[in-house]
Amino acid sequence: LGLSPLGWLCFATMWLLQAMVFWHGMNAIKRFIDIAGPAVYVVMLALAGWIVYKTGLDGISFTLASKSLSAGEQTWQMITATALVVSYFSGPLLNFGDFSRYGKNMGEIRRGNRWGLPFNFLLFSVVTVVIVSGTQSLFGK
Repeated sequence: LGLSPLGWLCFATMWLLQAMVFWHGMNAIKRFIDIAGPAVYVVMLALAGWIVYKTGLDGISFTLASKSLSAGEQTWQMITATALVVSYFSGPLLNFGDFSRYGKNMGEIRRGNRWGLPFNFLLFSVVTVVIVSGTQSLFGK
């Protein structure tokens, strides 16, 4: 499987921590989700901030292409981008029952989707591009 001893230790530790959350029941899962979601953004924003600090704003490119692309390559990249958007929204679609159960009524669920999905998609996408682009500038890969 190719994991180092440290990799196996980390895997076993995470597996045990996740099992402990599940063993404590649904309320523990709800509390964990309330902490885990914002924690992902805190870590991503911290990483993006560190990368921008190290590379400067000049080291960040929202193009991510190092050469001019032919029409065929541009078309393929648009298909890839479309597939990424579809795959991004398929998770919330498949898990709709998980997060809609907290809504008090359908209007609240619609408002949450109208504001939550596009805002989170845009923020997550921009932070991801900053991290990937900055990593290229910082480490050359």
